Amino acid sequence: MKTLLNIFIVLILPSLLLCSCSNNAAEDKKGEAKSPTQLYKDAIQMIKEESYKKAAEIFGEITYQYPYYNGAARAQIMEIYAHYLAQDYDNLLPTAENFIKVHPASPDIPYVYYMKALSYYDQIELPQRDQEMTREAKQAFNELIMRFPTSDYAKDAKVKLVLIDDHLAAQEMVIGRFYLNNGDVLGAINRFKTVLTQYPTTSHIEEALYRLTESYVFLGLKDEAKKYAAVLGHNYSNSHWYKDSYKLVK
Repeated sequence: MKTLLNIFIVLILPSLLLCSCSNNAAEDKKGEAKSPTQLYKDAIQMIKEESYKKAAEIFGEITYQYPYYNGAARAQIMEIYAHYLAQDYDNLLPTAENFIKVHPASPDIPYVYYMKALSYYDQIELPQRDQEMTREAKQAFNELIMRFPTSDYAKDAKVKLVLIDDHLAAQEMVIGRFYLNNGDVLGAINRFKTVLTQYPTTSHIEEALYRLTESYVFLGLKDEAKKYAAVLGHNYSNSHWYKDSYKLVK
């Protein structure tokens, strides 16, 4: 949250705050509807008071009631941001999709794609649970990098993709160990090989190589077991996983 907030303040917030002063509409009078400028100021105040859902509601009211207001697009950006602060991802995603559809040439489009991806990222579950959000986050961050490779958001996306792959590899290991413990050795081997082929730079490689060694020893295929133990020893000679695999094949 702190990293995102810093990025937002540096790249987005100053221009949004300036926008709130750019319209010359009169201040609201008693019994009359508030001007978009006043609504914008009210919403900013709600954010300062950490009333994020109320802020999102007011920003949404601006874009709904005053679609031709010169700050309507910025109000929608702020609505997305307020939804994120409120952890209201169900409303953030359609708001972001609408912005992309209506304002495809906006200079704030990279930020909107980033917020979409981040909303999935923040919903990632433990490796033992369903990883639908993890895969959605990976797809969304990859799309951001493809569309806006030089943006500051793409840099952060690349960092998060490393963590996402490590998380997905962890799930493969969880399932593989479960299969192995329950006698489905071939099913386990497939999972451990997935880690090697799809997530070769993650922190789970050493254990995956050891588990493959263990699995092939269990099947009596010692040459296969020695092959994976050798790869483990060549690349991670100081690893306790290599020491354990060496005992198995010896």
